[in-house]
Amino acid sequence: MNRKLKLVVAVAGLAGLTATGVAAAGVAAADPSGTPTYRVLSGVGSDTTQGVLGGLADGISALSLTSPIVSNGTITDLSGATITTGTKLIGSYDATGSANVQTKSNCSAITRPNGSGAGKTALLNSLNAINATTTTGDVTSGSNSITNVASTTGLQVGLQVLGAGIPAGTFITAISGTTVTTNGPTLPNATATGVALTFKGDGCIQFSRSSSGLSGTNTPSLTYVPFATDAVDYAVTPTSNIPRTLSKTDLQGYYQCNTDYVTSTITGITVTAGGTGYTSAPTVTITGAGSQGSGATATATVSSGAVTAITLTNAGSGYGKITVTLTGGGGSGATAKAVTNSDVTPVLPQAGSGTRSYWETQMNITDADVNAGVYPCLINGTYNSQTVEEHTATFLTDKMLVPFSIPQFNAQKTQLLTDRTGRAVLGSIAGSGSSFTSLSSITQPNLFNGSFTITRSVYNVIPTALKDTEPWKSVFNGGSSLICTSGTAVIQAFGFQTNANCGSTSSAG
Repeated sequence: MNRKLKLVVAVAGLAGLTATGVAAAGVAAADPSGTPTYRVLSGVGSDTTQGVLGGLADGISALSLTSPIVSNGTITDLSGATITTGTKLIGSYDATGSANVQTKSNCSAITRPNGSGAGKTALLNSLNAINATTTTGDVTSGSNSITNVASTTGLQVGLQVLGAGIPAGTFITAISGTTVTTNGPTLPNATATGVALTFKGDGCIQFSRSSSGLSGTNTPSLTYVPFATDAVDYAVTPTSNIPRTLSKTDLQGYYQCNTDYVTSTITGITVTAGGTGYTSAPTVTITGAGSQGSGATATATVSSGAVTAITLTNAGSGYGKITVTLTGGGGSGATAKAVTNSDVTPVLPQAGSGTRSYWETQMNITDADVNAGVYPCLINGTYNSQTVEEHTATFLTDKMLVPFSIPQFNAQKTQLLTDRTGRAVLGSIAGSGSSFTSLSSITQPNLFNGSFTITRSVYNVIPTALKDTEPWKSVFNGGSSLICTSGTAVIQAFGFQTNANCGSTSSAG
């Protein structure tokens, strides 16, 4: 049987999923519900887009997956199992919920990936997983097919194939009888028979959700496919003294703990690494940004060659951004950060969040500096020992401001998603258009304010080698893909704007 998939798209299913239909359906389910329990394309990752992907998943199905070789009309999934006409293709699993998630019937449960970074890691782990399947086959010079495969049991579209002379990053794109077709590049220059074949991948995750773009190089290569545009605002409580209208420069002042915006008092110094080899106490130097801050002093305590404590002897005054350095003492590697009591405590969501990394870029701060404690007024991903989940404001106090996706806020307020806004209200960023007026102004679909300038593309991340292979191609790839055409009403219903580059596969690495 040929397992190469050709989709005839379920336009009718998506066209019926209008903004009103989404609203009528109530709060979106956290994980795939209904039949089938497990879907051909399983994805994890970003909190920002979990709702809209859940909505898209409810509408995107296969009216038929056919091939000229499948004369009996049997439809199969990636592993060759029979599925029925109209089967939903996408299984999108939320960033939060149960501790573990199982994406396929034959896959073990994994820790639920929370955020864009964790989603990408889970996808790469799945693509590179050890696979015990082994077989043999014949390779031909200049061909991307492996013929006379001794056994195709355990093989499926989307696995990496390895063997003598087969280039790294070669994926299975089709299986027909005893022939395995790959994405290329072309197989070895020399023809060989009975080549020992091994495989990588467990077939458990086919894509990830990301609210941040490509960074670094991945093995195997991943393609970030944009599908919508998000806008990110700041949220405060209605009784906060933080202004409801701020410029981007003002926001940067808050997030950089600038003393023009935040008043802080140093209350202590925390050792973050003890270092080694210290024979005496190193000198502790507390430095502010530019002319901000003076007079703070502290002394270090050394035990068994490491710095074990730092005692604040003078809090000084006027500090915002703070760097603590330790020099001398005969050792190295000790680091420390200041602890402050601040009248404003800007919040960053959890580590690995795409919203966190995007907001840090907008605020002109780095994750490394944040984690090093250079901005001590910030709440760094945890509050009261609890993870600060992105687009959640139930914990918000009058001293806090937090980044919040406008589409997420609107979708939560209109009950498309579980409401995690608490008492929060959105501010307005001067020069960026009015981000939000009142709940009564929200309509379905939640129209995006095109004049807002703090915007970003949001992505589905797929293996580069499989972007032209079904069902990845028909669902994600290109402006004529299912998500970019029939999915428009759903994207807008969840408050996102359509993206001019929807379906582009140019961002890969």
